[in-house]
Amino acid sequence: MLGTGTLARFRIEGLRRDARVEWVGIGSARGRSAKEFAVQVGADAAGSVEEMLDAGPGAVVVASTSTSHAAQLWAALKLGVPILCEKPIATNLADSQAIVRASEDAGVQLQVGLQRRFDAELVRAREKVAQGALGELYSIRLVSHDRTPPAPRFAATNGGMFCDLHVHDFDLARWLSGREIQDVFAVAGVRTEYHYLGELRDVDTTAIVLRMDDGLPVSISGSRHDCGGYQMRAEILGSKGALVLGADRFVDYRQRFRQAFTDQLSAFLDVVAEKRGNPCPGREGLAAERAVAAAQRSHRERRVVSF
Repeated sequence: MLGTGTLARFRIEGLRRDARVEWVGIGSARGRSAKEFAVQVGADAAGSVEEMLDAGPGAVVVASTSTSHAAQLWAALKLGVPILCEKPIATNLADSQAIVRASEDAGVQLQVGLQRRFDAELVRAREKVAQGALGELYSIRLVSHDRTPPAPRFAATNGGMFCDLHVHDFDLARWLSGREIQDVFAVAGVRTEYHYLGELRDVDTTAIVLRMDDGLPVSISGSRHDCGGYQMRAEILGSKGALVLGADRFVDYRQRFRQAFTDQLSAFLDVVAEKRGNPCPGREGLAAERAVAAAQRSHRERRVVSF
């Protein structure tokens, strides 16, 4: 496990509960922090990233700050073992492209941590779309609202709202519809009371429109602050029916997607054991990150960006 943050703790809890996992070591750029963290979560070993990779693990989970992913992935790729990397692969699209190519050339299974693909409600919706139960799709609407924004320290290293939050929505647009994104138009700004986001040159409120390669419109609403709680909602309208998903609100994304995270981690361990194919390979994460880059450019240049 590379990382000592909230998500790393969440992942380690899942690993420790799984009987297939015999050993867990924690690596961090701050070796001392890793050792303190290991005591808290009951890990078997801790130290620097280099020390943990040198220990010869059978798989690697990258759950560090987003800006650390690229360097740690390059180091982990040298082992030739399966890797689960939380999104994004990197905060720079060129780095993500190079890492995905390198993993494919080396035959390394790189699974990207887009956990919404494992949510039971969303899985059923995707199956209905694929089976034609909704008929011709007319539109998709996605809502992603945080209860509260990330703390300043995390916000400074997560790659920004498009990268940290909306990468999930860009992936869902492709995954639910079975189509590729063609055009992106994004409007964004700072409208909440959390002004430090603007000081970090980030945004907290977004409205995004995608046009898929078959003309399907997808609208996305995003906010870093929703006083009612964390919300991830999807509305899918078709010629034969409609689906409305995710009406409930939660404390945070971990509560909303707890089972999805568990199922995602279990799927990764199946990949490690060579019992199944990769459910979210690097190129799937890369496609979502291309949309992130397009949305960032659209917002910056105030125009539609086409692939």
